[in-house]
Amino acid sequence: MDKSKHDDRSTQGFPGQSGVTFIELLISIVAAAIVATGLATQVANTVKYTHLTRQQLQATFLVEEKLEEIVHLNKTVGTTGINATTLPDENPIGGDFFEYSRHLTFADDDSGTCLPGTTANCLKITVIVNAGGEFRAGSQVVLAKQ
Repeated sequence: MDKSKHDDRSTQGFPGQSGVTFIELLISIVAAAIVATGLATQVANTVKYTHLTRQQLQATFLVEEKLEEIVHLNKTVGTTGINATTLPDENPIGGDFFEYSRHLTFADDDSGTCLPGTTANCLKITVIVNAGGEFRAGSQVVLAKQ
């Protein structure tokens, strides 16, 4: 008697059975679902943080744009021409930046921060940009009053 014909253990179970069992299939589906859920979560987080980073970058651009306008006004008309009337708040900014708002505050600053070692009166202007109702970027400039 040829033992190799009767002792073949590569096909356990019913004679002629091949493929995977129901349990193996179920385990494979659960494992694939876990991997897919992890990937979907990672993609969602990446999209969210990419959007937030883009908003912050655009807000920083809008702050710098307004600061450049303030510096230009200071050179042409002096600090007397820089106030809430000539530089009003923008809510919304408009155009491509309709979801952004820009707020400016003006304050006298006589602490000498504008000219070190002096007590010159200064004008401190703070520019804040929000997007979606949340703070995204801000900066300030201090100018010597003329």
